[in-house]
Amino acid sequence: MHRWSWAMGAVLGALLALVSVLRPQAASPIPDDAVATVNGRPIARGDYERALAGLLSARRSGVDAELRAQVLERLIEQELLVQHGLELGLAERDPKVRLDLGSAVIDLLSARGAHLADPSDEELRRFHRERASWFTRAEAAEVEVVRVASRTGETEAMVSARAEAVAQALRTDEPVASRVEAPILEVPAGMLPIAKLRDYLGDSVARAITHLRAGEVSEPLPAAGGYHLVRVVDRRDSAPEPFERVRDQVVAAWRREAGDRRLRSFLDARRQAAQVVVAEVL
Repeated sequence: MHRWSWAMGAVLGALLALVSVLRPQAASPIPDDAVATVNGRPIARGDYERALAGLLSARRSGVDAELRAQVLERLIEQELLVQHGLELGLAERDPKVRLDLGSAVIDLLSARGAHLADPSDEELRRFHRERASWFTRAEAAEVEVVRVASRTGETEAMVSARAEAVAQALRTDEPVASRVEAPILEVPAGMLPIAKLRDYLGDSVARAITHLRAGEVSEPLPAAGGYHLVRVVDRRDSAPEPFERVRDQVVAAWRREAGDRRLRSFLDARRQAAQVVVAEVL
């Protein structure tokens, strides 16, 4: 038998609860858009149907009368828990509940603004121009990095001289390994953003790369226990992406900013209408 996380208690009990809830009550009529009321608060028919639809998509055997009764029983129990939570004042004093409630209100405000018409192409292009940095591809490079490590008994001058020899070999495309013992560091092949190269190689190497053109080799860069040398195989400078290529990203960013403005306007209006007293900060 398929196990369902909401199923609690016997089916008979759920069916009896359903009959009890749906029995007409003159003192507490059920609204047309509800499937039940709990202490006078309705359980929306839409919530009930969404719960059923979620189960229908997960069950091959469909949704029968017993499962419908269980769904309604769980919604009733959920409403009872929510009402008790409000009675306990959790919305006022429980930090997690308050955080979740605030997030839910933000989501609700965002959903209410979702029906707004999309901006025109002209508005989007202006938005793209005004916030070009948001849609600028990262500076990137393909590099070869060689490490010149100090050897036992070598002075700093000797290590530096070897590093210079390696640099010269790289500049003239001579085989480095045949001239000196200088292993090539493992760096992922292809074009990588400078930020990613910084993660692999450190700040000093990343800064050097930004000042090198394709084909150029850096001066020996001090590193722990020796030097690093970098040859830029190819590079791509940062530049704003064409509007046509990032149109979907522009639309998404425009909607996020519009949502932020709606939220800011809502909060400003609520703050102006509220009585807020702030203690003097010592």
